[in-house]
Amino acid sequence: MQLISNDLRLIFTYSLLLASPCIFHCFRHTFATTITLSQGMAIETISKLLGHKNIRTTQIYATITHSKLDGDMERLSKRLDTLYRDTDLEKVRERL
Repeated sequence: MQLISNDLRLIFTYSLLLASPCIFHCFRHTFATTITLSQGMAIETISKLLGHKNIRTTQIYATITHSKLDGDMERLSKRLDTLYRDTDLEKVRERL
């Protein structure tokens, strides 16, 4: 006894073949955005990992998220605080 008819098997196979590119694209988008870019990896590195010759292609897959922007701004703020704090200390030492 056959559990699945040939027609149903054909429909299932075709739907799987049509869904594969979508699944692959979603994986690349998730990898570029969630796994790499949001964790601080440079977009140039991500471009090489995805096998892109042009970084503009990578920018299609990698979306800048609000958490990525927040993290980058926080790092910039800490760097600027350190830079200006060190500069102020040097001015104080010069005056003494």
